[in-house]
Amino acid sequence: SLDYLIQPRPYRLDIVGLKTTLQLAQGTQFISKHHSGFALLNYLESKYAAPYFWLFYLFNEVVKLPHNQLAWQYIEQQHNLCAEMYEEITSFKSSYVAKQTYREKYISGTLYQQRAEYISNLLNG
Repeated sequence: SLDYLIQPRPYRLDIVGLKTTLQLAQGTQFISKHHSGFALLNYLESKYAAPYFWLFYLFNEVVKLPHNQLAWQYIEQQHNLCAEMYEEITSFKSSYVAKQTYREKYISGTLYQQRAEYISNLLNG
């Protein structure tokens, strides 16, 4: 993924949001469950653009790898169990996905600190 980000280019790319990404890719197969990945990034680059969340499109390439298929099939059958940014810690602990932000007001708050501590404890066993 770092290779995509820092590869030498003879021109500058405009960093675009989701709305512009969808507009540029309109009429193509690049925005789909199976095609969002290198093909989309290359197509956008031909339009002198790169999506702000480029890493997520590369994640789609990782999911497509044969050795990840069984795990991904299992994940697709699971409920999202999403915890929104300001939901209590109990909701966070039972979630697979959690909305976070980098804004100072949030990361200096008690709820974020609880979440960070919980994850650290899981990782450090």
